[in-house]
Amino acid sequence: PNPKVYGSVFEPIAINMREETNRINFTLRLHKSVRERMSIDDFEVQVLSANGDYMHNGKVVKDAQQLSYPAEFISKDEQSLNLHYTLMRLESGNNSLLKIRNTKEEKDYIVKDLLSEILGKVPNLDLACLHDFDVDVEIRDCSNNNNLMVTIKINDYQLHSFMIELSNRY
Repeated sequence: PNPKVYGSVFEPIAINMREETNRINFTLRLHKSVRERMSIDDFEVQVLSANGDYMHNGKVVKDAQQLSYPAEFISKDEQSLNLHYTLMRLESGNNSLLKIRNTKEEKDYIVKDLLSEILGKVPNLDLACLHDFDVDVEIRDCSNNNNLMVTIKINDYQLHSFMIELSNRY
């Protein structure tokens, strides 16, 4: 309204101050037990999620198209690759995946649900409060047979270790 006629009018409005983005600092490391046989250049890391479409009320559209988030390259040396990802809101049901692929071997080392199998395993995780994650993945040779071990740490919490059975990798 015109302030000369009605005076100052103040209407309360609600502003959603909830942070809607997540940041992942990702490191892939090759343990010294595999460095002679593998190169960090052979690996491709993808973070995917179907969380790019929102309704007018701020809810994520279910069953939306899965996005492949671009990585910001941080650094790389002979034994590690460091990437940074900025993602929209993470919530269950959005087909959010972490995928690590050895392109030389044409083998997926990890295809895991980012929330339920990776971030969701961190004790006392509250995605409404915690938005920054340091994800550290190490690949090592654990025995003389045809197996590798992958270890995942989130914010310095050892989350997961599992074996990958490979064939014809030598």
